[in-house]
Amino acid sequence: MTKTNTISVGSPYISSRCKDKIKFISFGLGPVGLLILQAAVVRSDFELVGVVDVNPDLVGQDIGRLIGESREIGIPVSPDLSPVIDGISGQNQVDLVFHATQSFLDQTTPQFIDLLSCGLNVVSTCETLAYPYRRYPNLSDQLDQVAKSNRCTLVGAGINPGFLLDLLPIFLTTACQEVTGIQAVRNIDAAKRRGPFQKKVGLNLSPEDFARQREIGQLSAHVGLTESVYLIGDTLGLNLDRVVEEHRPVIADCAYSSAEVEIQAGRVRGVNSFGRGVRNQQEIVRIDFNAVVGSQEYEEIRIEGYPPVIWRNKLGTAGDSATAAVILNMGKRVVAAQPGLLTAADLPLPHFTRT
Repeated sequence: MTKTNTISVGSPYISSRCKDKIKFISFGLGPVGLLILQAAVVRSDFELVGVVDVNPDLVGQDIGRLIGESREIGIPVSPDLSPVIDGISGQNQVDLVFHATQSFLDQTTPQFIDLLSCGLNVVSTCETLAYPYRRYPNLSDQLDQVAKSNRCTLVGAGINPGFLLDLLPIFLTTACQEVTGIQAVRNIDAAKRRGPFQKKVGLNLSPEDFARQREIGQLSAHVGLTESVYLIGDTLGLNLDRVVEEHRPVIADCAYSSAEVEIQAGRVRGVNSFGRGVRNQQEIVRIDFNAVVGSQEYEEIRIEGYPPVIWRNKLGTAGDSATAAVILNMGKRVVAAQPGLLTAADLPLPHFTRT
């Protein structure tokens, strides 16, 4: 299913819901959710009004202690949404929800329906929400209808997918009269990433365990390559026939040890993942995401066309803190957007704003 209800990329939508100070709920306090919350509470254009997380070790704790404040701020972690909404005098005081829980839309849809049914705008790190129309056409229709009927907006975003390997390549084609192909590569050192990420790419597993866990769905590797490829292809009108996605383990030829991780020789040192967008048996869009211990970090985007464009970041992007930045910088645009299920490409160009 191709998305059919988009507005043009970057087109403005003026709404009375756009405010100088965004009152928000933080939904999900995993590593990324906590980073988003920490980044938001220090900004003058956001105001925290509630926090939701199902972790029993967090429920009831004052959020001030969890984000490193020296004092309590009077907002405890709630196990579900109802106490947060009930504790606010008028649900219209909540403008936005920063959502950071799971990666797959079939897992998060009940959460989104609860949030949207309360009339709450949502921006989420759920990777498959970045462009859900192909993988989850029925759920996409359902969420779009719920959002529109409650006059609120749902958007999936983040650094990858949601910016580096999809929205940024789309933006770079602004300088092209014709586009015939796109390649985007991101290399990261898996040793520098958080524990949950290292686990999902299978660090230090045997090749046999990697294959087995992939087969039974215990190991996801990188999530969102297919969504990024289709977001590019459908936005640019490249008429892709299909997307092929693959995740290949990189096996260590010697032992590797650092303060962050230890890898035994013959075990998984990382993963090479790619998504290939094909038209008429020809590769039109290719995205490579390589998470390998000891790898040099960088990103590179190549636009084939007239004129061609090459963009490269030699430093690499700090994924978690950059994800928090993307979510925050999308916030006001989500609040001001037209109702419905949208993508990052449907919103006006996001950017940092000093507060």
